[in-house]
Parts: sequence; C-alpha cells; structure tokens
Amino acid sequence: MSRSTPLEQKVFLERKAKIGIQCFVDASDIGIQRPSCPVEQKDMYSGKHKSHKVKNTYVTDEYSKVLYLGRTADGNVHDKKLVEEDAINFPNNAFLWKDLGYQGYCPKNVICFEPYKKPKNKELTDDQKSENQLIASIRIVAEHAIGGVKRCRILKDTIRLYCAKLRDKVIETCVGLHNFRISKRKKYKVNEMFTIPQ
Repeated sequence: MSRSTPLEQKVFLERKAKIGIQCFVDASDIGIQRPSCPVEQKDMYSGKHKSHKVKNTYVTDEYSKVLYLGRTADGNVHDKKLVEEDAINFPNNAFLWKDLGYQGYCPKNVICFEPYKKPKNKELTDDQKSENQLIASIRIVAEHAIGGVKRCRILKDTIRLYCAKLRDKVIETCVGLHNFRISKRKKYKVNEMFTIPQ
C-alpha cells in the first residue's frame, strides 16, 4: 500500500478545512435492572421506554467514529439538558448535525443543521419534507455509530451490573472496540457531500 506524501496530506487537510469538520450528536440509553432504592427507581425510570435506563451523549464524525462519549446520566434526563450539562467544546466553524431532541441547542462557534418540526395542526411543505429527508440521510452515521457500539451484547441487552463505575467502564470499552473496528476497515461509504474532489 503506497503512503501519501506530506504535500498530498497538506492538500488533503486544506480541502478538508474548506469542507469543515462534521460532528453528529445523538444520545442513546442502556437498559438496567430496577434499582432497589425508591429514589433511584424514580430517577432512572424512562417514561418513553417504560423501563429503567441510563443515558449517554455520543458525538461522531462522518466515518461513524465516536469522537466524544458523554457522562452517564439517569434515564429521565432529556437529551438537550444532558448535552448542555456536558458543555462540549466543538471546533470553530464545525458543522453540527442533530435531531429534534436538540431543538434550541446551538453552540456559538458552530453551524447547526436540524430538521423542521411539524407545526401544530399544520403540515410541512414538500421542500421542508425533502430537506428533513436529506438531513436524516446525512446524520444516519450517528445511528450507525451507536449501533456499532451496541454490537456488544452487554449493552444491547439489560446490563446486570449495579456498580455505576463498572457500568461506565463497560460503555467506554465498547466504544473503544467500535473505534478500533472502524480504524481497521479498508473502505467506509461516506455521504457524497463529504467526499473531497481529487
């Protein structure tokens, strides 16, 4: 395999800088056993999933590599509140792709893309629908990254560890394994929007 020369790498980085750094933010929860403490039961109960969960924020790139793993929070914490409490420092002029769970979240130094929300008692226009489909097709890499992390069955199923520190170690290890798999892939299909013309 031929390596690229320093000049080629410099040109690649310059073109990459013109395109901008792509960041995709999403949150994922993991099922846990019902805690014995009534207060913990209330805090970790997710009304959306009707079960007890813990939640993390993931920031990925266009290759589905996890760039940032947020702290583990209770299952009833909203995605937007969780990412705001994490106070992530994104690179200047980065492009941040998010879903409607993060509506209103836009750090000062980034350019945000989010889908349109359906107005009450109204319908989205055809242009808005097509733009939503485009954003969804681009930010699918975040879902692929979370799915790659959850290839480890200990995270896919209900995790039966009561120790919070041990649960965190398991999550970090699974993210590391996912990033290792990504780094060993020869080719990864990237959206044509992020490809750099030769």
